[in-house]
Amino acid sequence: MTRSLPKAALLDLDGTIIDALEPPEFAWRAVCDEAAQAVQVASVDLYTAIDTARFAFWTDQGRIPVGPYDLRAVVREIVSDALGALCVGPGLADPITDAYRARRIKWAAIPGALETVQALHAEGVQLALLTNGPPDLQRPKIDQLDLESLFDCILIGGELGFGKPDERIFRIALEALKTQPGDAWMVGDDQLVDVAGAQRLGIHAIWVESSNQGAALQPRIRPDRVISSLPELLFE
Repeated sequence: MTRSLPKAALLDLDGTIIDALEPPEFAWRAVCDEAAQAVQVASVDLYTAIDTARFAFWTDQGRIPVGPYDLRAVVREIVSDALGALCVGPGLADPITDAYRARRIKWAAIPGALETVQALHAEGVQLALLTNGPPDLQRPKIDQLDLESLFDCILIGGELGFGKPDERIFRIALEALKTQPGDAWMVGDDQLVDVAGAQRLGIHAIWVESSNQGAALQPRIRPDRVISSLPELLFE
């Protein structure tokens, strides 16, 4: 059965419409295999140290960046923490970071996602694209998929100077779409910036679970709906 659609939908980009070709875990294992000799530790030990540092970073509320941020700087900080735990000097942090980023910038549209956006557009749903990424990284993705032709409003945190979960970016989108919070959906894979950020304004928030690599639902965050892929938006 076709689901009743909202007047407007605010959609995240990375992890919702597009995703990296290689999951983070696969990319890290390949990078660790390549870097192990230079670091002079076993590949599995380097991977374990990085995985531990990643978990520590993204579960520390005091370190998690809010709004637009330099993703390379975050990755480098995690790598530096891992190397420090292995008693390895920081000199290899940059090449390891760059090797990981080189693998992760290769992306593709998630199966069915672009078709879902096209269907929403055809049904007359007002659409806004909200992404926190830097413009030099996000604009080529938007252009390659010709998203300008589907979205009524495109907001990039790096261009605005603020991003999700800052309520200003949601308010700008709603104003551009001439829509009230209660008449809109926010759809994204990040529980903190997409779900919790939107809910603070009374927007119906939908979490795309599969794009978060099976991440568990965070305490105190209760999405209004959980889906595994964007096409589920269209059906009961």
